[in-house]
Amino acid sequence: MIVAKDWTPLPLGVRGRQVGVDYEYELAAPSVRFTFRAVREARNGLRAEVRVDSIEPGAEGDILQDQITLISTRSKNSLAKTLGARTKLSIAWEEIVELVALTTADTYREGEPFVYLKDIADEPLDRAFLVRYLLPYLQPTVLYGDGMAGKSLFSLAMGICVACGLALPGLTPLQEAQAVLYLDWETTASTHAYYLRCIEQAHGIEVPHDQMIYRRMSRSLQLEAHRIRREIDQHQVGLLIVDSMIPACGGEPESAEVVMTFFNAIRGLGPITALILSHLTKFEAQRKGLPRPFGSVFTSNLARSTWLARRAELGSAGVLELGLYHTKTNFGRLHEPRGTRFRFEQDTITLSEFELEDVPELSAHVPLSRRVRGILKRGPTTVSEIADTLAANRASVRKSLHRMKDVIVVSESPGMATTWALKSYQADPSLQDQLVDDDGNPIPF
Repeated sequence: MIVAKDWTPLPLGVRGRQVGVDYEYELAAPSVRFTFRAVREARNGLRAEVRVDSIEPGAEGDILQDQITLISTRSKNSLAKTLGARTKLSIAWEEIVELVALTTADTYREGEPFVYLKDIADEPLDRAFLVRYLLPYLQPTVLYGDGMAGKSLFSLAMGICVACGLALPGLTPLQEAQAVLYLDWETTASTHAYYLRCIEQAHGIEVPHDQMIYRRMSRSLQLEAHRIRREIDQHQVGLLIVDSMIPACGGEPESAEVVMTFFNAIRGLGPITALILSHLTKFEAQRKGLPRPFGSVFTSNLARSTWLARRAELGSAGVLELGLYHTKTNFGRLHEPRGTRFRFEQDTITLSEFELEDVPELSAHVPLSRRVRGILKRGPTTVSEIADTLAANRASVRKSLHRMKDVIVVSESPGMATTWALKSYQADPSLQDQLVDDDGNPIPF
């Protein structure tokens, strides 16, 4: 027998249903409920935690809690014998336990149904993301970087957008407002609550009370999966934030088996968008090129999208500048690097966007054409000066300039180096003597 999400009639006057990752059964007479939780494959067979309660009006209460091997005759007979002794009821406990245990095993192993792809509707392009560019809809995304890079704050900001259905600078939700569940292995509820209020205050928004759910975690995601699934189903959660992956794994993240178990646990939570925060090893943080997330290569392989987060160390006081670099996708092309700035003032945190090429620390992995444009924003200059500033090949700089549609030659004299500028520079005379930075200091080349 297989049970569905709705009550399914079974023999012996029993009815059953799936509730998230749990299985419930009720007897009409006597009024008793069986609940099977944490069903899992073990060395000695399929195991589950079982709870039996009386739901008889006026006599409600817990009868028994135990563990059972669902396909073990000895285990089932022991449970039935204990129930008979505790309830003193002359009913066929052995037959009932056999029925609910085997139905649970069959339903669990049945898994998802087989379908014809031709029957599945295409996902419209504008619904392919929960948050534009950043969170593929109903898929797992890994956001990784050094500690103190601003990953948690940025994730909370995305959660606020999803919970409200409203955009913040650089963050555009593409679905209706959905509840968010934040699972936290690293800090406290009060910290996130404070940041939430600061962002609300700065941007004049208010997150609905029951749309942002938080839980402080200590055990692995796999061990808590059944409880988390019930919360997701109860509150119709659309975004799950895992902060962070290493403690959530409950084992060595370098192990392929541990990482696969973690992602299988995520998948078992149902159709949900997951944002998973992770870290870098010291080696990865220092190596040339874009680093990979900490742990097994399956972290990147099983995520559908990965973003690297880096912060500028030389930012202004009270300002966090965060660079985001798209390092892997299973959906089309990689997206352009992007910058988000957090400005901290008294009881407010204000978000804004900025161009990464304007912050030298964060521009190393920006396309050359964007880095060249960042130099030209400071004023007209030559190929040699651009190449020296960016530590780039002169031929590559020259090639980029010829491809860029928003630049012009402003000086080209025999025997003199050609000077290039942005078209906006020629159009606005007030910019033509502006060879200083925002603080009025001369810009060196």
